[in-house]
Amino acid sequence: MGPSSHPYKERTMTPSPGELSLMIDLNAVRYMDASSFSALIVAQENMTARPDKLYIVAGNPLLQRLFSIPGLETFFDLYVTADDALAAAV
Repeated sequence: MGPSSHPYKERTMTPSPGELSLMIDLNAVRYMDASSFSALIVAQENMTARPDKLYIVAGNPLLQRLFSIPGLETFFDLYVTADDALAAAV
């Protein structure tokens, strides 16, 4: 059976702008460095440019502090729980 006839072949979908939401739950994260924040900033900028929505769950007080030190709590939509983020997405 060749790749094109495989019943579970990979499919690529490109959603229209405004149709994509991404939630990243960081509550289990215990360490983030500058490269982690850089990746999140790039993701936020890409999502905003489409315009789509990025929801970041960061209920851990340490994470909240890490976001607030450089002022990123105003750049991102931060939520305490995944349920809070899902409620905001609806």
